[in-house]
Amino acid sequence: MFATQENWLPIWRQHYRLEQEQLDNLLQGKIGFFGHAPLDVGMPVNWHRDPLTGIEAPLSFGKGMNYRDDRLVGNVKILWELGRHQHLVPLAAAYACTGEARYREAVTSQIESWITDNPFGLGIHWCSALEEALRLISWAVVHSLLALRDGENGLFTAVADPKQLGRSIYQQAWFVRHFLSRYSSANNHLIGELTGLWVACCVFDMGKQGENWAETAQQELEREARLQVHEDGVDKEQACYYHLWVLEYFLFAWLVGLRTGKKFSDSFGDGILAMADFLRVITPDGGVPPQIGDADDGFVTRFDMSWPENAYQDVMTAVESIFNNLALRPSLSQKAFWYSLCAGKIARVENQATAISKTYPTLFHEGGYAILGQGGVHLVFDGGPLGYPSIAAHGHADALNICLAIDGSGGLLTPALMPTIASTVGVIISGEALPIILC
Repeated sequence: MFATQENWLPIWRQHYRLEQEQLDNLLQGKIGFFGHAPLDVGMPVNWHRDPLTGIEAPLSFGKGMNYRDDRLVGNVKILWELGRHQHLVPLAAAYACTGEARYREAVTSQIESWITDNPFGLGIHWCSALEEALRLISWAVVHSLLALRDGENGLFTAVADPKQLGRSIYQQAWFVRHFLSRYSSANNHLIGELTGLWVACCVFDMGKQGENWAETAQQELEREARLQVHEDGVDKEQACYYHLWVLEYFLFAWLVGLRTGKKFSDSFGDGILAMADFLRVITPDGGVPPQIGDADDGFVTRFDMSWPENAYQDVMTAVESIFNNLALRPSLSQKAFWYSLCAGKIARVENQATAISKTYPTLFHEGGYAILGQGGVHLVFDGGPLGYPSIAAHGHADALNICLAIDGSGGLLTPALMPTIASTVGVIISGEALPIILC
């Protein structure tokens, strides 16, 4: 996946460093979930025990398991986050950058134990095709990072039984292909599943069947990009965080297509830019997008051990660096660096980055948003539909809400600020202090 640019490692060493404390925690079986203090997952890892509650999910038929019953499985969100293996990517990156064998051994031992402890179709990690897809993405990234130092066989050189690894990859890809989210569930889950299938079939050799699955996944991703995103770049689920997640899925799929010579259409790339532009416009300077709709706090992959402080900025800067060749800010995570390396670029960190000024007002007619502002005032009107598709799973009944940010932060609309707001949006607001949705 990663372009073998000769000078990537000196540039990485110049601008980044290992998060040693977090890496040491992980080597000891302690993982932080969703930005909280590390939890003990065991060493070797107990893939079925929720480290938060201590409840151990049964090793029964995955598709028949009631994963919503926390008395049966504990906190399934924590268990699934563990099973996505995204925590292994920073370990593999640490090995690629240092050559220290302990990082590679930690990665391979966990993958091998997961394969042994999770027979095909059994247990909490065989309930959802999305979880298989995200794990396949993690394994593909891990494989590619190890390949930077060990050669093209990457992960297959590191594990004790390459045939077992190949069989597990095939089983998970088969599972995703045959349990894709359809009908009323064909939302971001379907896009994530297709992305995982596409990546796995492009990075790992699964013969003619893998080639057929990859072709199907690419065609469906192209179709879903048209179905699930308005022409103005707004994701139809009407939820800012899911918009981000879908954007990253599309970006990651596009990068893998670029690296493998199986490029997506120009309109697919244009859609990525349109989605990124919507997030840029809706975000107040110095702030984050408003909390419209649900937020899952998930992501496609991560290269930092610490939980992302601003997942939006990580992805947005990656898009800017890859498509527009803008410089990285010095405080940013490594995602843009590694994603740029997938695109065959070296994203250089500079003290200052090119800023793109906002233009007010901006309207997204299909998506149903109006963004107005002046000075440090940034205001978002939400007049969009409920969500997508029939179940509108992540959109909220929040039409006609107003999201206000002043100097990058949300707050309370007080009488003292009313003249400023009135002059900005062209309306008169009277009465006492009004609560405003925080941005």
